[in-house]
Amino acid sequence: MASTSETGHAKNVANFNDLISFVAGYGTDYNPSKASIKLTALQILLTSAKNALNAVNSALPEYSNAVAAREVAFAPLSKLITRVVNALKATDTPDQVVGNAKTFARCCCFHTFKQCQNLTQ
Repeated sequence: MASTSETGHAKNVANFNDLISFVAGYGTDYNPSKASIKLTALQILLTSAKNALNAVNSALPEYSNAVAAREVAFAPLSKLITRVVNALKATDTPDQVVGNAKTFARCCCFHTFKQCQNLTQ
């Protein structure tokens, strides 16, 4: 059976807000000696978390559009890269060169950026 629980940063911020409401309900009885868990510090942290979440939510559509545009731009290259690698295999090039070409082809076709980054260093 699939899980129906909500997860993610928004849920964490909402739970943190609930925690602060619970702590505020204690009134003056809640008086910790550690400054970082005093009610004012928690409220400042909640405001910071909400601002960060809003920043992520406002930047996400632009990022998603850029990723989609990049996928559309690179889609035609997949067939071309396959043909180039197959043509390279048909020549008398060493197996190591063909292997390197296949690795670069995987980087371009499957978007494994970290693998490509490691190869170029």
